[in-house]
Amino acid sequence: MYKLLLDRNYDARFLSGSLYKLGQKVGQKDKPLNPGSRWKDLVKQYTGGDKKLNRFKKGYKKGYKKGGERDIKGIERDIKSGI
Repeated sequence: MYKLLLDRNYDARFLSGSLYKLGQKVGQKDKPLNPGSRWKDLVKQYTGGDKKLNRFKKGYKKGYKKGGERDIKGIERDIKSGI
């Protein structure tokens, strides 16, 4: 949905915070699933190298570096609660 909004020239400043948080949560989720992978390679699967998704990329990097098994339960709880 974010990609669609950005492609339609929606102001990225309105999305930057939520894109960053989404990137963090996805990065934390991906870390235990891909422990031997580089975060740069994994984030390209989501962004496709699109510069408009730079905030997602920064959040993903932080989440991936912080990520771990303990964080998975919290992420699942956040997803279920709608955050």
